[in-house]
Amino acid sequence: MSDDEQNDEIENGHISSSLSPLYMVQNNSSDDDEVELVGDFNIDLPTSHRYLGKLNNLGGYTLFDDGEILNLLGIDTNTLVLPDFTLPLIFDNPHEGSVMQHFLKKSKVFVLLCTHYSKPSEFFEYGVIMEAFETNVRDGILSLKARGRQRCQIISEIKPLSERLQTVLVKVLPEHMATSPLADTQLYTLKKKKPFFCEDYADMKKIRKYRKYHVAQFTYPDWLYEEYEVCYFVKHILEGLKKCFIMEFVPKDPLKLSYWFIQNYLLQYQERLLLLQESTVLSRLRLEMKYLKSNRIMMCHSCLQCIAEQQHIIVLSKDGIQNNFVNPSGHVFETITVSDAKNFRLVGRPSRQFSWFPGYAWTIMQCSQCKSHLGWKFTSYTLTPKVFYGLAISCLVVRNETGSREDNVTF
Repeated sequence: MSDDEQNDEIENGHISSSLSPLYMVQNNSSDDDEVELVGDFNIDLPTSHRYLGKLNNLGGYTLFDDGEILNLLGIDTNTLVLPDFTLPLIFDNPHEGSVMQHFLKKSKVFVLLCTHYSKPSEFFEYGVIMEAFETNVRDGILSLKARGRQRCQIISEIKPLSERLQTVLVKVLPEHMATSPLADTQLYTLKKKKPFFCEDYADMKKIRKYRKYHVAQFTYPDWLYEEYEVCYFVKHILEGLKKCFIMEFVPKDPLKLSYWFIQNYLLQYQERLLLLQESTVLSRLRLEMKYLKSNRIMMCHSCLQCIAEQQHIIVLSKDGIQNNFVNPSGHVFETITVSDAKNFRLVGRPSRQFSWFPGYAWTIMQCSQCKSHLGWKFTSYTLTPKVFYGLAISCLVVRNETGSREDNVTF
């Protein structure tokens, strides 16, 4: 590597080894002492975040009543985590670690805040209530894992405590499950004798002849009402996801699927936040089916050079293609895995220290044109796949191939 390359500065503190061991050249013999993993990569491993070391289980599962008002600690990580998904955190700043431990003693619950898509200096009106379920303090550094629980709305001015910690008043949002559009249109006797509603689309096809009795009083055709049934959208979204995802891990439940889609599908940041604020499962699924129809590419955040295409996305975690990981400096990266990438260069030598994918060595990726940080190349001599790429979403722009340049929204 040339002197110029050694002196290049990559955003988010990746060059300085004192700031980010995810860039450090690894000469530590501990890598060689690690148990070698062989065969197909175990996609359960990334979700365990083993690189954090052994954490203590806090236990419990906290859910709040719909509409409840809470005064909680807020954390800004520049990432988005939906209910049922995991956020790893490291606090190497003594002040922030102390504040976080103080709050954890009173409550395991905090709020994940999101930067507004059009006003970077402000927070978005909606966030996600998180609950810490594993934690540990080692050498003065606090490590923890938290899981998303419920959506919430910010209802008061945010009061900063540190660079990424705040106190905030939030309102717990309900999850309205849409009922059938035919639910309140018929006499009870007709509903009892002629079924009209079911949770599975295949079952709905079986009772289509009975549904015609219910829509006979209206001028619209019976098929139109199918497009306002939750199961209709679940069916079409699941079919659309088959080309990119291992369907074994894609939930069939409408609410969970609506969250899974936001967490995993290749969406623009604005699209994700707009989905987060949708008040019903039906409205969320309808919008997601619209997004599913567009083909997308990933480009460098700084110079808009194409880095990867949607067809190259691969699943290397049972949580999906996008996972949140944290480096030893506390920077959280939402990372998407792809089998192929282009227009990049590698910086430094491969290292297995603090690897997010056990058994793989990582190497920093830079844009070949503007030298901006893009993510990491992961390699292994013994695991399959032997090579893949973890792209940092904060370093990318997602564009609809059919859209205009003005439609681009940065993560």
